Amino acid sequence: MSNNTGKLNLITGIITALTALVVWFIATTPNVTVINRCLHTSLYHVWLCDRNPDYVPLRQISPIFRAIVVESEDGNFYRHHGFDWSQIHDSFDKDLESHRIVRGGSTITQQLAKNVFLTKDRTIIRKLREAYITVQLEAMLTKSKILEKYLNVIELGPGIYGVKAAARHYFNKSPADLNVLEAAYLAYLIPNPRVYSRTFERKTLTPFAKFRMTELMDDMDRMGKISDAEYALAKNDLDLFPWQNVSLTPAPAPATAAAPPAPGVVPQAAQAAQTPTAAAPPIAVAPQSMPQPMPQSTTLPTPQATSPSTPSGAKSVR
Repeated sequence: MSNNTGKLNLITGIITALTALVVWFIATTPNVTVINRCLHTSLYHVWLCDRNPDYVPLRQISPIFRAIVVESEDGNFYRHHGFDWSQIHDSFDKDLESHRIVRGGSTITQQLAKNVFLTKDRTIIRKLREAYITVQLEAMLTKSKILEKYLNVIELGPGIYGVKAAARHYFNKSPADLNVLEAAYLAYLIPNPRVYSRTFERKTLTPFAKFRMTELMDDMDRMGKISDAEYALAKNDLDLFPWQNVSLTPAPAPATAAAPPAPGVVPQAAQAAQTPTAAAPPIAVAPQSMPQPMPQSTTLPTPQATSPSTPSGAKSVR
């Protein structure tokens, strides 16, 4: 009897401890609903707010930059619900091979959770909080809103946060005007912006930078996000970094001149000009009938009937 009581007390204690741990975990995890309001992020203290002059709506960000970031950071972004299990599996295998964490498998939603609400700690508790917040973000926000907020908080260089500040710093233009070369460069910076941005200070791309940017541009060409002409111009101008006064707009094709006619062949237009136009047949005009004079009446006046004259003074006999 005492053994059963001891086991029951043990199970009760474990359940109580786990319940207390869950309550503590939820109580100490940041309130995710504040992301719909203005707030300062935990990781870099960025003011994430649409009133921030450096905040830019998704529709005002170059489509090629949006596509290239999604492809480079989270290729299955629009198909998963916060976690890319295939990437997590690959990352786990690589970490086991090297006996340390060498490759992250974080999705864009997970990165947003970390940037806004958490720190860089690599503890189990921090990873559990990240997963918990990721589930909430996916339930609260659309994919477009998740991507918009992510692009406004990511670090793209020392003290440079968000795509608007980065586009201005590196290329002196707005996010809407980024071309494929500039988009590939900013996406290349994301994994390690403080180190990779040194290429801008030196005005020279490293072999790895060229390799990575070429990979990203190959992906955009394969996916049909850019034309073959844009792709060829971008690869040709890659070494002109940082691409001041470089245009990736393909030149219009020259007008094709008409081939001269073969000897002895008269152009069709000339034939038409030389061919006499047949005279139109005369239009028959019906003779107009002249008005006829009205015939004069030949009827003679009818003589009035008169009674026989009666001699004067005589009496008429009745």
